[in-house]
Amino acid sequence: MTIIGDSFTLKERAKMQAYFSGVWGLSSIIGPVIGGFITDQLSWRWVFFINVPIGIAAAIVIGFALKEPKRTEKPSVDYLGAATLMLSISILMLALVEGGKSLATVFAPDNLWLLGASAVFLILFIFIETRAKDPIIPFHLFRNRTITVATSAGFFAGIAMFGGISYIPLFAQGALGMTATQAGSLLTPLMLSWVLMSILVGRLMLRVGYRIIAIAGFILMTVGFVLLSNFQRQTPVVWLYVELVLIGAGLGLTMLTLLVAVQQAVERPQLGVATSLNQFSRAIGGALGVAIMGSVLTSGLSSQLIKAAGTGSVLSVEQATSLASNPNALIEPSAKAALPAGILPILQDAMAAAIHPVFWVVAFVSVLALFICLFLPKPKVTDHEITDENVGEKC
Repeated sequence: MTIIGDSFTLKERAKMQAYFSGVWGLSSIIGPVIGGFITDQLSWRWVFFINVPIGIAAAIVIGFALKEPKRTEKPSVDYLGAATLMLSISILMLALVEGGKSLATVFAPDNLWLLGASAVFLILFIFIETRAKDPIIPFHLFRNRTITVATSAGFFAGIAMFGGISYIPLFAQGALGMTATQAGSLLTPLMLSWVLMSILVGRLMLRVGYRIIAIAGFILMTVGFVLLSNFQRQTPVVWLYVELVLIGAGLGLTMLTLLVAVQQAVERPQLGVATSLNQFSRAIGGALGVAIMGSVLTSGLSSQLIKAAGTGSVLSVEQATSLASNPNALIEPSAKAALPAGILPILQDAMAAAIHPVFWVVAFVSVLALFICLFLPKPKVTDHEITDENVGEKC
């Protein structure tokens, strides 16, 4: 994305980013289907093995096709800042995963030292960045309102995006009883609407501006996740596709728009840093969001299963505790087939009830992002304003 931003003029950038998003979206449509087929027919490990030759081929293409100008000056790399930020985020993720059963376990004494260590490294990172010659996150960029708003909204958009991609297939397999292939293909309408809206955004952004598009995208996303939060096992599957189309359309409107907004808000020498900041905020939001929502799901599933065991059903308390900590019986065909009679419907009902709060969390996050986007600058980008010299807060 940085290469595209650096290779094309501001007028061409939105369209080229839209084409790039289209290629990525097409891969995202095909990938889950192939991944589900491989998981069903071979093993989930081959989902990772198959990426090795693809990654090597992509690296070879970039090595031969990408021609960059030679630089005489030696770059200054902020190794210390990168190390402290990596440690802070990694420890925070570990704390959320290890203590993810409930809020009580997250803030338990044994887990508090992890949260404290993460905070210490974060403070150290901020201290280092304010003194680094070439920091990986230049804090002065946040004086630009567009950068601040778009990065913050991108953080919450990352939570929504990864929340949808991660937990919608789990909902399909665990609650609706679909196979891995069916769950993977379920993302097709989401990705297809994402691709189509991204291409449309590339053509509309120069006419209506990124503020209106971003707001519209988060409205669609919020509506989609609210509807998904109320989807029941008995609801016709066609409504699930409608909800996924709404979510995908919202993602298509917001992701590309926020990226181009950031790129248009800085001078060309800062293009790479601004683009990386946008991608970083989205990735961190997604990583933290998945961990937090995983905690919500684990806590809810355990509560639902123990409640079901206490109502005199065929599920015992011991089985409920075991299945709550390792719900593979809802996903793996062999484990599902080995379940005693009458257990599977109880598990599926529990998963459906436990995963609904996850989608409510994502809907709430989308509302927060929508509120933040209200502070994006109002002036729209028009064709006669666009040059490579006047890029900045004006846009």
